[in-house]
Amino acid sequence: WGSERAAAGAAAAASPRGAFDGWRGEAAVRLLGGPEEGRAWRVFPGLFAGGGLDIMTSAMLAALPPLPRRRARVLDACCGSGVIGAALLQRDSSLRLHLLDA
Repeated sequence: WGSERAAAGAAAAASPRGAFDGWRGEAAVRLLGGPEEGRAWRVFPGLFAGGGLDIMTSAMLAALPPLPRRRARVLDACCGSGVIGAALLQRDSSLRLHLLDA
């Protein structure tokens, strides 16, 4: 990622509020059934789906059965940047989604 990004990350870490600002990136992630141009997405190095869906995640999302009921509760553990949860919310906006990552 280069020395400039590392230096920016180190400088941002001096402030608790800006600890990750130097590492943040922006991407457009296209979710199934979403807009063709994609959805603006904030990404960080090392996160799952940090800038796009891989082919197997896309296949898994396409194969998921419908949610069992409205306002279903879903826990996405090890969610990375949250694209799987976002895809589920796109299917059903009443979803009660909880994201968890270390």
